[in-house]
Amino acid sequence: MYGFILAAFPFWLYGNMTPVQALFESVSGFTTTGLSVLDVERLPHIFLFYRGFLQYVGGLGFVMMMLLFIQEKDSATLYQAEGHPDKLMPTIGKTVKVIGMMYGFFLIAGTILYTIFGMPFFDSIVHTMCALSTGGFSNRLDSIGYYHSLPIEWITVLLMLIGTTNFSLLLLLFHGRIRDFLRASEIRFLAGLTVITVPVMTLFLNKSGISVTQSSELAFFNAFSALST
Repeated sequence: MYGFILAAFPFWLYGNMTPVQALFESVSGFTTTGLSVLDVERLPHIFLFYRGFLQYVGGLGFVMMMLLFIQEKDSATLYQAEGHPDKLMPTIGKTVKVIGMMYGFFLIAGTILYTIFGMPFFDSIVHTMCALSTGGFSNRLDSIGYYHSLPIEWITVLLMLIGTTNFSLLLLLFHGRIRDFLRASEIRFLAGLTVITVPVMTLFLNKSGISVTQSSELAFFNAFSALST
């Protein structure tokens, strides 16, 4: 709770919101909920980056971030309290460092991909942090729809998938064990849900007067956004 309050202070000191609104934004970021009380089109870049970083930390896990700076003997209890049964390395400290390195790599890769396909560099950083956390904070009122770009939507789907996949499976990918990754029950379950939800959503969107092509694009993006939460 103290972390939420402390993180709310910069919003409150900015002067355009009440203490409750500042706390709301802080909690929304850390919990990767994505609801907002701010007019993002009017905020300075420093605050847009800050709220995106709160969500990035929330997606990785606040306790997980703290473990990067805590001694090994104190870390096991906190790691389990965060809800992580997966221990990727012999020690908790090494496990946390590996996870941090993976998320850092995905942050750099996502930013580069967004920039290559036409998103401004600052927007790329913010949207990568928020897609990996599967939270949805954006510095545009229309979110990803602002860019009217299918490649950007596909990149976002990829980042959301990475963000919703558990760390042990991501490590399989880093080691090139793609077959083992695809065999995992989590991945097969997600694939099954996708096979069901995307056609159903496409059908409903098409019946509302949207073309089949656009319906399928909207269904694909929104299905993964919902399934990844």
